[in-house]
Amino acid sequence: MNVSREDIVVSALSSLMAEKLFECEDFSLCEKQGLQETLELFCKAFGRALEALDDAIFEEKDPRYRSDAGNIYLLDEVIDLPSRLKVSAHLSHLAAKFATCTSYAEAANALEHYISAKLSKMTIARILEQNVSLLDEEGFLQKSEKVSTPVLDIEADGCFVPLQRTRAQKAADKKAGKKRARAYKEVGMFSAYAGKELASTKTGGKKRVEVLHFASVRDPKDAWDSFTSLLDQKYDTQGIFYTNLASDGDPSYTGGAKYLPGKVSVGYDLHHVSPKIAATLGADIAREVYVTMKELGFDTGFDVLVTYLEHFINKHGDEKYQELLKFAHKHRKSMKVAFDYNLGTIEGTIAHIIGSRCKRFGGGWGPRLEAVVRLRAASASGIEPKLATRARTTPLPEIIQKRKLADIESYIATLEQKARTNHPSKDPCKGLEPEYYRQGLIAHRSKSERCYNLLHQWA
Repeated sequence: MNVSREDIVVSALSSLMAEKLFECEDFSLCEKQGLQETLELFCKAFGRALEALDDAIFEEKDPRYRSDAGNIYLLDEVIDLPSRLKVSAHLSHLAAKFATCTSYAEAANALEHYISAKLSKMTIARILEQNVSLLDEEGFLQKSEKVSTPVLDIEADGCFVPLQRTRAQKAADKKAGKKRARAYKEVGMFSAYAGKELASTKTGGKKRVEVLHFASVRDPKDAWDSFTSLLDQKYDTQGIFYTNLASDGDPSYTGGAKYLPGKVSVGYDLHHVSPKIAATLGADIAREVYVTMKELGFDTGFDVLVTYLEHFINKHGDEKYQELLKFAHKHRKSMKVAFDYNLGTIEGTIAHIIGSRCKRFGGGWGPRLEAVVRLRAASASGIEPKLATRARTTPLPEIIQKRKLADIESYIATLEQKARTNHPSKDPCKGLEPEYYRQGLIAHRSKSERCYNLLHQWA
């Protein structure tokens, strides 16, 4: 009977799982222990495979791996591992995904269930910094074809995130017997998209198309420079004739118009105007104005707003009505731009990308706030750091290319033969394993040891 190596490995693991089911009455404990032991076996098997590759490099004695002090065998260079990293590429990517969604401690605890070692909170924090540094590599967003659109819509706004107090500040406050007010840092959020399409015929809701998110705590000018660099990578900016920019009127965001392609129209987001109207005229009138705009057009709704304001000015003469009327006339053109192009969903984007992770009760942020918001925005845009998808750039040594896989497997089998012991162990589940497992040189070993052998032999 021909048995593939996949059948051998699966059967060996099945025996291991059967052993756990016999030993553990608690199924959840069985599942946890089985997963951890399987991952430990994978790590050992992977180590044996790397050892075999390292041995083949040694046989070639490539001059690149020599120095005056003796021979140097750079296995990490051959398989193109990032230098000076203690965590593998895939694990680093997984840890970053966890840490951008929850706290460093919770991310470390979650990963402990899937790996055979425990990561510290500081390791998780450093992984975030390593991942975000890869986002800054030139061309990480390059596509075979850039998105073509004649009109580009952009929304920009910010939110304030609480900062941590330093130890010196805490000590000074304690000594002075006072409680310092929390400090805050503004996170800038930028979203670009090529229009909207109907998402639901039932509700009439729309979703953005070809979205690109960017978030940063840096100076507004630096943030705009980075954001426009991303725009050049994702969109065909030469084919963009009009760009609509919506914000709350803050100069930090409206000032970005000079960086954008095509003819730029600056819109004042109505979602920011509505609270001003509600605070002055009441929520019912604000809702009436907004519904009128949606059903009868912006101009009709704006006339309703002006009529209300003039009425209250003539009746009460209050300055707040005059200020709102002056504000409405000043921003009428920009509000119409935002309304006509259906701009202004940035508030929900900020709440989802920044607020849900960075504005939790009692939390405070330090210098790694930049890394977290950058990675969350990139993930929401479908961008992943290169670390997890790193391709080999250094060709394998000639001896590896010529050597057959069977030779590598033979070497691993030789290593396994050296590691054999002659200590038999009890086999409570012997009747559950296939016949061919009871044949050969490893019949005296327990199921766990047998699985260990086979994984190493066929890695």
